Amino acid sequence: MNIAVTGISGYLGGLVARKLHDHPRVESILGLDIAEPRPELREALPKMHFEKADVLTADFEKLFAGLDAVYHLAFIVETRKGMTMEMVDRVNIEGSRRVFESAAKAGVPRIVYSSSVAAYGAHRDNPSPLTEAHQLRPNKDWYYSRGKGAVEKVADEVQARHPDLILIRFRPCTFLGPTIRNVMGYVFRKDVVGAFRNAQPMDLAWDEDIADAFALALDYDRSDAFNLAAEGPKTIAQFALDAGKQVRYASLWYAKPLARLAGLLGMVAPGAEAWVTVSTRGPLVVDTSHARDALGWRPKYTAQEALDKYAAGFKS
Repeated sequence: MNIAVTGISGYLGGLVARKLHDHPRVESILGLDIAEPRPELREALPKMHFEKADVLTADFEKLFAGLDAVYHLAFIVETRKGMTMEMVDRVNIEGSRRVFESAAKAGVPRIVYSSSVAAYGAHRDNPSPLTEAHQLRPNKDWYYSRGKGAVEKVADEVQARHPDLILIRFRPCTFLGPTIRNVMGYVFRKDVVGAFRNAQPMDLAWDEDIADAFALALDYDRSDAFNLAAEGPKTIAQFALDAGKQVRYASLWYAKPLARLAGLLGMVAPGAEAWVTVSTRGPLVVDTSHARDALGWRPKYTAQEALDKYAAGFKS
């Protein structure tokens, strides 16, 4: 099989590409990203050919011609100073639309997309756990949730026009790994962890476990959606305490306006303030039995084990 991976230079893209590279049916990987992959990734993937590609301008229909699958993993997860929300949404939503539509037009039979549990939206009335059948209600004021939900609507539209297309969506929870650079990674690097008393339980997972699920999708024969999370959701405070860390509780009444002010003053990247309070909005715990039963996905680590492994590696 000949496969393309968008966002291959990103954290998840590189992990998934490594898993696919080891798959016995994969003959070649077309790596696509706006940034060059790290030298160690190139060395690890001799079957990969890299092309620099912007999701908003690349001729994807030409690039995807003759491929057996497209893994779409390109997405702005964390914003940077100087970005606008309009820019972020354009890259994430319209860029994904171009990838999906181009793959369908090129006759690619399979698309695998990395969505997120955030597409469900963090709401007080969320059931816990959420199954894949639950309605997607992304939070409009949280760009990451909004973007993931919008791209799933785009996927619905493309699939409706191309019913023979296999389109598989993964909705992973926050995951940790040796060199991860995400919000929870920053939080749990510290010996003293800040948390809110009214925070909701959340899922965690280990990065390799998440990537394993994406590789399993290569042999799955129909369109579907899969939640991905390790066992054992807890609040941030409980995760930290069970990892032997100290917890300092912050007041939401102070943190929320301060985070908003920091955003307005440009002290933090645009949209960053939404990540501060997401744990207090409502539960985002998912049921992963479908991935386990239908895909045979077996994560090696529980949520707490993922955090403990991350913390141990960071200290060393």
